[in-house]
Amino acid sequence: MKALLIAKHWPELDATAAGRRTYDILNALQDFEFHSASASNFNKHSDLLVSQNIQCHQIKLNDESFDQFIAELNPDIVIYDRFMIEEQFSWRVKTFCPNAMTILDTSDLHCLRQARNTALHSGEALNLDNELALREIASIQRTDLTIMISNAEMDILKNHFCILSNKLHYYPFVINAENLAVQYPVFSERNHLMMIGNFLHEPNSDAARFMANEIWPLVHKQLPEAQLHIYGAYHSDKHQQLHQPKKNVFLKGRCENALETMAQYKINLAPLRFGAGMKGKVLEGWLTNTATIGSPIAFEAMLFGQNLGFTPSINPNDIAQIIIKTYNNESTFDLITKIGRTQLINHFDENTHNSSLKTKILEHQNSLKANRKLDFYQSMFWQKQMRAEQYMSKWIESKNQLAKLPTAL
Repeated sequence: MKALLIAKHWPELDATAAGRRTYDILNALQDFEFHSASASNFNKHSDLLVSQNIQCHQIKLNDESFDQFIAELNPDIVIYDRFMIEEQFSWRVKTFCPNAMTILDTSDLHCLRQARNTALHSGEALNLDNELALREIASIQRTDLTIMISNAEMDILKNHFCILSNKLHYYPFVINAENLAVQYPVFSERNHLMMIGNFLHEPNSDAARFMANEIWPLVHKQLPEAQLHIYGAYHSDKHQQLHQPKKNVFLKGRCENALETMAQYKINLAPLRFGAGMKGKVLEGWLTNTATIGSPIAFEAMLFGQNLGFTPSINPNDIAQIIIKTYNNESTFDLITKIGRTQLINHFDENTHNSSLKTKILEHQNSLKANRKLDFYQSMFWQKQMRAEQYMSKWIESKNQLAKLPTAL
């Protein structure tokens, strides 16, 4: 079985939760002959792909060179790592590899994230039926299967957008026995507080500002010796204002080993005010036995009917009080970390979820023709009238070709 992953960016395991997600999927399907392709520049942080025997291909956007590439590779399965990538390449895949099963990994539901961002900053009610949803839901309908990281978002797709259940499959972050066997420092061996998140992801940038400007002053009054360390790849000049040493707030930049770094801290913070999907920072906090405190959105996809040892909140004073109590009280710290560890063991087992994902893909692939025949909306969204992204891409390609021609005298 030959599979091709087409990615917006080359996945970086330690830089983003989306990168970790991609590596989880590659590991789950390691029996396949795997190829990865992206139009972004390959960098040293993506070398792990090569070390795992993933064959990497540099491709171009809006360029007919992809047509020859995909025809020669002729994969059985094509995975798009975001709906924008499906928009760019799916029509070319369908043209030259019509029998390839297509899979969309949403990473998180982008239209939900945007709706929450808009509601937060406008004060208006949440509107899921936004312009981004029109594109994202169309992408889900065009593909054969969509992998979802959040059960909460699967419910939205099924109940609000009426997506068929058999087109969706739940696959969260996963952990194995080796991950759980690592011994991490105990309460007395830890100091300070941290938060982590790629700054290219706006929910992370917003959370860092929210923490530094609204929550930390309340904490600092009660814990004057404690420090807040903010980690994240790709921070820019506008994020430099977060670095306030006089207030014990330090901007640390990229974290080369998230687990080893996090294990040195008492508290891992995730005060997200908007966003979607499953939070890698929460999983890493639970994995390293670091007390992880955050907002309802941070834990939305990771709660399975169990109390966390505290009530998630977005109120600055409430979060500050939870932080102060946990930082000073070993029994509270132990309770929160124990619950997190239990969640990992019960709901994120690698063997269980990897087997389920592989089985679902193989079953769907084996009955691809029958599934497509029954999927009216998939056929509808492949009609010419619904394929604006194809013609936009072809227009850009033609424009680029004309630009290469010599200028007339």
